[in-house]
Amino acid sequence: MEMWTRLQDHAATEIAEDPDATAESMAQMLGTDPQTVREQMTGYSYPDAAAQAGPDYFGGGVAGSLHSTAGFLGEVGLTGGASSEEHYEQIVYPDAIQEVAAS
Repeated sequence: MEMWTRLQDHAATEIAEDPDATAESMAQMLGTDPQTVREQMTGYSYPDAAAQAGPDYFGGGVAGSLHSTAGFLGEVGLTGGASSEEHYEQIVYPDAIQEVAAS
């Protein structure tokens, strides 16, 4: 999991530092033109490991989002409802992200 996280962190950093070069590279791999890739990248955020380790994501926010989503799905009848928020806090696995963010 740590290696995957390092690769994702590298990709997020590349996108932030040089989106045009990243689009060029991705276009070659996908067999399309860089402009199409840039357009598809627009509007998305690509947080690096440090941001993901913070309170909005794996430092706390993910568990709250999972809990809220489960509650909503229960309200509309798609699931049996949400477990406790503590349950979601226990199932989030932030170790690899925290390791990469610290290095």
